[in-house]
Amino acid sequence: RSTQSRSSAAPDVYKRQQVWSDPLAGDINQDVSIGDGDQKVIEITETMVVTNNAALTIASGTELRFAPGAGIIINDGTLNLEGTVYAPITLSSANAESGNAVEGDWPGITINGSATGSNLNHVVVEYAQDALVINGGSATVKAFTARHSAGAGLKLLNGASLISSEALLQYNAVGIVVSENSQLVLSNSVIKNNQINAESDGTVTPNLQSNWWGALDESAIASSLSGSIDFSDYLTGEPVLSPAINTADGKQQVIAQAINTVSYTHLTLPTIYSV
Repeated sequence: RSTQSRSSAAPDVYKRQQVWSDPLAGDINQDVSIGDGDQKVIEITETMVVTNNAALTIASGTELRFAPGAGIIINDGTLNLEGTVYAPITLSSANAESGNAVEGDWPGITINGSATGSNLNHVVVEYAQDALVINGGSATVKAFTARHSAGAGLKLLNGASLISSEALLQYNAVGIVVSENSQLVLSNSVIKNNQINAESDGTVTPNLQSNWWGALDESAIASSLSGSIDFSDYLTGEPVLSPAINTADGKQQVIAQAINTVSYTHLTLPTIYSV
């Protein structure tokens, strides 16, 4: 039997340094889907830039963990993040699992004006600089959560336009920033516990009616805002943004709370959901 060691037998193999390159980094110029397989937690080490009318699709239930400096930029194409109530899509810091994540760990998502048709549904973005920036143009966004952003949870600039609902914006430096003649209509959302809940540069007054601001007193709400903000018809209680799971009479149920009331609707869930 040979007693030759690995290093002496094949030094060219065992001493060679492996250089790994992120296959998702750089320009994405053809359609790419992430999270379709069994791997649902994926590390992103460099910024993904979508160009050439390509579509970047992230499957429901996927978690992307971004290294410092790595983010998503949509220049010419679409971003499809179609999460669900029970399988949201999470975009977070690579440091989140260790408990060392801080605000601004990674840049966040930017959708630029030439990019149209992007969809974000049941998406959570945390520990970014600006969680979601729409720079001109528009997108379809619903049930969007942004928390622990060093900048804004949601930022519209350069004439961007957005109609959305069921957002949760909290623990950000600024919950919402609207500037440069951008248009925002946001309702049935929770905007609270930000250093500034909403900010406008005065070029337009965003329509933020029918939201919960974490307070019942109008002056307290106003003190958390900067610039011209329409916060009329504010909610007098916090809405349940996604169905809450509970157990009653030995059965799993969805509890959907009506806004400003204490009435509930019960729907029995299949047994595949655990509590």
